[in-house]
Amino acid sequence: MTTARWFRPRSRQPTWRGLLHELMVVPALVATAWVVTSAAGPVERVALAVQGLSMTALFALSATYHRHSPTLKARRINRKLDHSAIFVLIAGSYTPICLLVLDRPLGLVVLTAVWLVAAHGVRQKSLRLELEHDRVHSWMYVVLGGTAFLILPQLIDGMGLARMLWSAGAGVLYGFGGWVLVKRRVDPWPKSFGFHEVWHTCVTVAIAINFGVAATLV
Repeated sequence: MTTARWFRPRSRQPTWRGLLHELMVVPALVATAWVVTSAAGPVERVALAVQGLSMTALFALSATYHRHSPTLKARRINRKLDHSAIFVLIAGSYTPICLLVLDRPLGLVVLTAVWLVAAHGVRQKSLRLELEHDRVHSWMYVVLGGTAFLILPQLIDGMGLARMLWSAGAGVLYGFGGWVLVKRRVDPWPKSFGFHEVWHTCVTVAIAINFGVAATLV
């Protein structure tokens, strides 16, 4: 696998590459502001702000990487930021759960653990861009996201079955989108809306579901 495969000329990218995430930046920021200002107390506001800003950052950095990186150097840097934002998003999505659902000290332990793993992931991404490390980083995404299974009884008890089912649906979308990205099996319109856009669509819907679930916790 060569670097050229990842850093293709913009003329060869599907026309929708990164556009969905670019279109989501402002709505994500507005939704974050609305939910945070509507929250009851300081802990709720902080928890929702962290998740909201993490999803906004992911959309913004993804759009920057995919649509606004005119040079190879810019693409290399922005790719690091784009992939690092995934770690931040996962940890940010855990934050309302840890602060608003889980009992202490369990919530604080889980919160500390996921943010430490996320910080390590960001550090690794900042130091290593080589493609052979991508699989390791992908497994870190899976492990970080799969932490929820370790606290599943507490989540069901604290969130209720309906919220858990919605969150599980978001997890399925992430998993399916990841499979599409790796296998490149679902590639409907390669010149305009290909496998990568299917992945971005799954991510966008899953993020919206998780943020909606978090908003109902307050």
